[in-house]
Amino acid sequence: TPYPSNISVGGFPGNLSDVNLHLYEMNHTWSDDIDILLVGPQGQNLIVMSDAGGNLDLVNVDLTFDDAAAANLPDSAQIVSGAYKPTNYGGGDNFPAPAPVPSASTTLDIFNGASPDGVWSLYVVDDTGGDSGVINGGWCLELTGESAAVPAIDLEQFVSLSADTLTGSSEITVTTGSEVFFHYQVQNTGGTTLTLHTLVSDRFGVVVGPDYAYALEPGAIVTGSVSLVANEALANTFLWVAKHGSAPAVADAATAQVHVVSPSIVMTKTVGTEMDVCAATDSIVVNAGDTVYYCYTVENTGDVPLPLHDLEDDQLGVILSGHSYNLPPGESLNLITGGTTVTQTVSNSATWTAYDGELISVNATDAATVTVNAPAIELSVTIGSEAGVCAATDSIEVNSGTTVYYCYTVENTGNVPLTLHDLVDDKLGEIFQGLALNLLPGESVSSVDAGYTVSAVISADTINTATWTAYADGDLSASASASAQVVVTNKKVYLPLISK
Repeated sequence: TPYPSNISVGGFPGNLSDVNLHLYEMNHTWSDDIDILLVGPQGQNLIVMSDAGGNLDLVNVDLTFDDAAAANLPDSAQIVSGAYKPTNYGGGDNFPAPAPVPSASTTLDIFNGASPDGVWSLYVVDDTGGDSGVINGGWCLELTGESAAVPAIDLEQFVSLSADTLTGSSEITVTTGSEVFFHYQVQNTGGTTLTLHTLVSDRFGVVVGPDYAYALEPGAIVTGSVSLVANEALANTFLWVAKHGSAPAVADAATAQVHVVSPSIVMTKTVGTEMDVCAATDSIVVNAGDTVYYCYTVENTGDVPLPLHDLEDDQLGVILSGHSYNLPPGESLNLITGGTTVTQTVSNSATWTAYDGELISVNATDAATVTVNAPAIELSVTIGSEAGVCAATDSIEVNSGTTVYYCYTVENTGNVPLTLHDLVDDKLGEIFQGLALNLLPGESVSSVDAGYTVSAVISADTINTATWTAYADGDLSASASASAQVVVTNKKVYLPLISK
């Protein structure tokens, strides 16, 4: 076996940027004994392998030494075929002449930046003895040179919803009416400065230039963006052309796609009195204490599935939050609440929000009204001296012995018709009972209108208090009281007689 083993390189264009060493079909009965030194044409060197693999055998193992490899050779475990970083465990390795003294370098980039032309030498020793080995397949070098000074550019296009986002994808899905930003990034990947530039778009026309003067050095990057409002699916292709003086131009193109969706929903809210039934109306009338059931129906009227759902009612609070249900376009989803006891008229407004957790979010609002039957009346009592007329006052002054006439007027201030009526005066007794009279909400009626004449002969100051009770269907009723006063002005006064 030659010591060293040499490879001659000649006619390589330029200098090195990367060196990898390949060893084929290595065999040894004690791998920890192996020390290998690689020496370049200009004397650069490093130990690529030393004291690795413990006391284990190597049998037809193929090794690649590469700075970009993921790991070093194992110290004491079995070495298997693969790519490894240069590995040197311990120190003080000596290589017999004519080998040079090993350098302290630990990476193959010690050879970068120099010409590979000349003789490369591989020194392989067994540093202990007593065992033996051989590299049956020999060795070779993988050499990569530095880029030649030729012009080249790389153009990339990213599309996003942000004017500040330069990274991302060349494809995006947005909702109708979204402002979409088309970002371009061009890098000088060649070895010469590019001084004149033109960027054109098949959608926006000329974006930069033509022949915009800018010195783009090798490795340098230029970025920018344009935008539009997307109402339909579209594509945009950028073409960047760059050159230096009269040299041939270089060009690169990049395309981005925009997909547009139109999510939308319609929600209908109804209310009824039957459990587990989606009622057909959004307005009902019930009695206080009744139980009602709300139904929320959402329909996907857009063109994209909606997988997540929130529902909030301004009276009942949060009903759904992040509910997972994939609602395809054209389909509907019903939700019926548990029973709610109502004691007063209420109008509930609810908002359903459907979304995908990333881009899409749409909502719809609807309301339902529950009117609670609430009978109520207001009573006024007036008093005058003319029969068949409702006086305008609830207090008068008369002479003793005068006949006065009472008028009792009731107004339906509730929201249900009142069909039966009772009227009692604390001085005059029962005026009527069970009077059949359909008094609608907002209407008024008086005892005079009903054909009753209520009078009294007054001999002393009097205050009358009356109570009107009105009844509606369903055992509902309402009562109200009011008073009227009569003051007698010609009272007789008896003065004491005093004599001497």
